[in-house]
Amino acid sequence: MHKVRTWFAEADRRARRRLVLGGLAALVVVTAGWTLWSAARDLSSAQNNATILRAQLVRGDAAGAQRSLADLQDDARGARERTRSGIWRLLSAIPALGDDLRATRDGAAVLDDIAERGLPPLVDAASVVSADTFRPRDGRMPLAAAESLAAPVERSRREFTAAARRLDALDLGGTIGPLRGRLEAFRSQVDEAVATLDATSRAARLLPSMLGGEGPRTYLLVLQNNAEQRSGGGLPGALTLVRTNDGRLRIDGQGDTADLGRGDVGIRLNRAERVLFGDVLADVSVNANLTPDVPRAAQILRARWESLDRPRLDGMVFVDPVAVSYLLEGTGPVAVPGYAPVSADTLVASVENTIYRTTQDRAAQSAYQQAVAAAVFDAFTGGQGDTATVLSGLVRGVAEGRVRLHSFIDRDQRLLAGTRVAGELGRADASPRLGVYVNDAGPSKLSYYLDYQGQVLARSCTAGRQRITSTVDFTADTPADIAALPPSITGAGLPDQRAPVAGDQVVVLYVAAPSGGDFTRVQLDGQRLTPQVVELEGRPFLRLGLSFEPRQRHRLRFEVLSGQGQTGPVRLEVTPPAAEGDAGDVSVSAC
Repeated sequence: MHKVRTWFAEADRRARRRLVLGGLAALVVVTAGWTLWSAARDLSSAQNNATILRAQLVRGDAAGAQRSLADLQDDARGARERTRSGIWRLLSAIPALGDDLRATRDGAAVLDDIAERGLPPLVDAASVVSADTFRPRDGRMPLAAAESLAAPVERSRREFTAAARRLDALDLGGTIGPLRGRLEAFRSQVDEAVATLDATSRAARLLPSMLGGEGPRTYLLVLQNNAEQRSGGGLPGALTLVRTNDGRLRIDGQGDTADLGRGDVGIRLNRAERVLFGDVLADVSVNANLTPDVPRAAQILRARWESLDRPRLDGMVFVDPVAVSYLLEGTGPVAVPGYAPVSADTLVASVENTIYRTTQDRAAQSAYQQAVAAAVFDAFTGGQGDTATVLSGLVRGVAEGRVRLHSFIDRDQRLLAGTRVAGELGRADASPRLGVYVNDAGPSKLSYYLDYQGQVLARSCTAGRQRITSTVDFTADTPADIAALPPSITGAGLPDQRAPVAGDQVVVLYVAAPSGGDFTRVQLDGQRLTPQVVELEGRPFLRLGLSFEPRQRHRLRFEVLSGQGQTGPVRLEVTPPAAEGDAGDVSVSAC
């Protein structure tokens, strides 16, 4: 009987022990599940708040950005605390979970540091920009406000740069696919932010001197007409000479690029330039930006300008009508003396299409475009509308490759070098750049009806070289009444017209692989091509001709290898179209 009682007692103890252990296990599972769910919730909320914050910064909503930053900081702090907890460390020791949980912990720590130290200076700078103190008045930019941006933007740049290095050091090899994808996307976003902040920091240091803070400066503003495409962003048309001094900006004359004429002005082309673009690159003023290299185009235009005893230039600004329309989203409609007002919705059509339908007189076309340029300049320098929205429009124009700047002052150009606004062709860095540059091969204005969009994808990485595929789809969105449109649009009967039928388009593409890279396959509409490859500024280039009947489509597809060590995100640059938006694309790195 005693043995029976002993057996029951032992069984009862075992049952209680199993119950306790089972309860503890259940508690661990529940706690672990709650911790994982809470961390995931915090990270997801942080991601949403970061997206909202970015949009608020872009549109200049400083008050909203402050609120979103506070929410983001709470979420990032919560995620960091949860991923440093004892239960998280315990779970990280489990082989099946360890790599994922440690990567999540490290990513959460980087996000928290960005939220606490990287973003606040940027949000504070946005408050300065959105404040009325940054508004131009009577043609004068507030130099002190501009100078105040340099320090906070530079602090943000340093913090984001440190975050990028930490993310680059993460070992994602053992993480599951979805988590790896999210962390790689986070890393790409931080890399993009570093590039943007680097450019912004340089601009903040450059702006005071450009505005005449260190003495008078003279710039040539070149309006590039997307209705007749060139590699650099449209036919160089209306010219506006701008003087700056102690923050004050004024127009000191206008003209047209065609007035700079033709002929030899001492520019010597190298072999690659002659093969790709021909002598017209240097000899015909409106062809100076057949090359996508902005410094070279600026050098050619300056030589033509100064050969006519025009004022010495300190720099050159290239801008297209679409970028100007972005500015008008902030200024509101602008009155143009002698003409109808223009707005963000009407400006592009007015200067790229309607004026050519209205008159065949080139002088009248040029006069109208100069009048619009002067009116928008006056509205901008007069502080019309919402300053933050105007500046966000300018930033958008730069991001889409529609605003380019070159300085002939070495110190200033060194600050510009390496940024997207500089438009350098041969710049080599860790991020591979591909290019598809679009040129109207005749005298028409039919590029206004040419739609195109590019895509790029990094497919693999071997020994520090990425294998990249890019596709660009083109459509001639020509109107049904094309035959009734005047020669100023169709180019019919004009010299150098290559299209056999009025309304057809002939386009020349210059396609560029990354510095040190190679083309491995080129296809047009599914047919493989073997075009001649020419190296320009260290980049392999090829030239292709396309013809379009109305409504016709073409697809260009090409594959390249990046240069050695180019393991960063991949960017496809495409000549900006007449329609708003960026025709290029970005891919995360395959390395």
